[in-house]
Amino acid sequence: MNRRQGIIIGIFGLIFGSFGSVILTRLWDIPSRKELKGFLFGHSKCPHCHHPLQSKDLIPLLSFLLQRGKCRYCHQKISFIYPLLELLTAGLFLWTFCVFGFENLFFSCSIAGILRLSLIVALYDILKLELHLIGTILIFLIGIGLARHEKVLWTFFLRTGIFFVFFLGIYYFAQWFSYFKYHEKKEGFWFGDVIFSASIGGLFPLILNLSDILQGIYGLLSYLICCCLLGIFYYTFSSIGKKKKKSDASILPFLPSMIGTLWIFVFMGEKILSYFW
Repeated sequence: MNRRQGIIIGIFGLIFGSFGSVILTRLWDIPSRKELKGFLFGHSKCPHCHHPLQSKDLIPLLSFLLQRGKCRYCHQKISFIYPLLELLTAGLFLWTFCVFGFENLFFSCSIAGILRLSLIVALYDILKLELHLIGTILIFLIGIGLARHEKVLWTFFLRTGIFFVFFLGIYYFAQWFSYFKYHEKKEGFWFGDVIFSASIGGLFPLILNLSDILQGIYGLLSYLICCCLLGIFYYTFSSIGKKKKKSDASILPFLPSMIGTLWIFVFMGEKILSYFW
């Protein structure tokens, strides 16, 4: 990648990062006709004074710096998470294109978009303890387009079904285990995690060289092992300095661990498979 290509990809990443923040804050569930119309044709507003923002207020990163992190109209501070996500997305796009190159432009753009949307889903799950349904649906649709482009559509849907059934089994097992341990029904593993697993299951034949059923099983088990290891780390890190009840483990979001593992598999999946199997 030369300097000119890097600048173009970085700018595109900033723009997509800004758009992703809009999806995060304004569109998280199946919208009504009025909400969808407002999202497509409405103006962005300040979260504090709700004043409609002009084009000069919406330039990714630059507007935040020029306005010194404050709203132009009410002068309230704007959350630093917006420029941070834009910078992170720009870096993500650059990294993705460095790894996968420009030979298959559609593939690289699709993977970068999926990873950015998965970041939205992870943040929303951490903040709201809910599945960002629109982000999940968009990941699934991009995956379908990518599978069609790579001519592996049947394999995509097969892996999607396998992941859904496998994680659905974990969901019911977690409910049984929670009832057995705490004597009350709790979702130790949320159904939103099952839905998200289906949206990414079909991606694995695209990002890994899974030529047969046995390798597909290895890929699924490797993904689950890495999810558990990352989940343990996430649980330990989030528990530092906090006093939790024994039953509070059921409210720890597992989805960020699933998404973190997806990121790892996109860039290091082949090495992980060769290490485990």
